Amino acid sequence: MLKVTYDVKNISEKDYLVGQELALYVNGKKMSSYPIESTIETISANRSIENAVAAFGVNGDKDFELEVAPSFDISGKKEIVKLDLN
Repeated sequence: MLKVTYDVKNISEKDYLVGQELALYVNGKKMSSYPIESTIETISANRSIENAVAAFGVNGDKDFELEVAPSFDISGKKEIVKLDLN
């Protein structure tokens, strides 16, 4: 299991659902979320949340990539963060 702790700031003018921003890929394969301690919260416009948590079951031991994209964003914009867990 991999547990990720992160902060989110809502810079939009609408409420934002925290908890769907992250996906974990190991060796190019998407890992399933792990349902412990995961944050599912709504934050208002121009508000933030600290220490949100996402957890993933992990099958593999190299090439960890965290894909970050705003919840329910249809633009396709995302960032890829390579993780070094050694």
